[in-house]
Amino acid sequence: MAGPVPKGACLGPMFGADESRMVVVSPDGLFESKDGGTTWARAAPLAPEIKVLRYGQWANYAWDPVHNIFYASQMMKPAWRYVAKY
Repeated sequence: MAGPVPKGACLGPMFGADESRMVVVSPDGLFESKDGGTTWARAAPLAPEIKVLRYGQWANYAWDPVHNIFYASQMMKPAWRYVAKY
């Protein structure tokens, strides 16, 4: 990654269709880079009730870069699906 990652990023990177597109998860949300990690923009909020703790403990996040859909799950909580509108 070329630039600094979002503060507290603890899950990822999850890579897209090529090496320049990726997503990381931080306590402030899911952040996407379209330029190989030089810049980052918030792509999705965290799932309700699924908190990202230090080192990503207990939270499972996934990204479908083709359809721009984010998923999250955690034991004993409903699964979450977020379709990004950009």
